[in-house]
Order: sequence, then C-alpha cells, then structure tokens
Amino acid sequence: MRIILKILLFPISLALAILIMVCRFLCSFSSVILGILSFGLFVLAVCCVIFLWDMRGALTAIIFSFLISPFGIPKFAEWLIDRMEDLHYVIKSI
Repeated sequence: MRIILKILLFPISLALAILIMVCRFLCSFSSVILGILSFGLFVLAVCCVIFLWDMRGALTAIIFSFLISPFGIPKFAEWLIDRMEDLHYVIKSI
C-alpha cells in the first residue's frame, strides 16, 4: 500500500520540488532589487523631512521602505517557501 501511495505522490513531489527551486531563485533575485528600492525610499523619506518638513510623507515612505526591505515582504515569502519545503519533506517521507 505504501508503494502505491509513493507512486501516486511522486508527480506532486516533483512539481513541488521544481516550484520550490523557482520560488527560491525569484525570492533571492527580488530581495536584491527590493533592497535597492528600499534604500531609495528611505533616502526619499529623509529628504522629505529635511527639505520639506513633511512628516506624513516621510512616515509613509519609511513604512513602504520597511515593507519592501529584506525584513518585510521578502521575509514573509521566504517563510512561505520554507513551509512548502516542509510539505515536500513530509510527502517524501511517506
């Protein structure tokens, strides 16, 4: 019975492995680009405070800068990829 289950789950395991590899690549590539954009938004926020005295605009830019920084959305994406990888290991261990 276990062999039949492994044969049935093999295509799912293979597709999940390929999806994890693609997502890891996209996550690492996008983290670099979003890190650069995050730095630009932070500089924009500092310029808003220094030159325009616009605290609301600066706070908005800092919040968006944090969200796209490596500690915001990319960290959540890595967490999701780790959960997919856990699922892949569970399927492989059957």
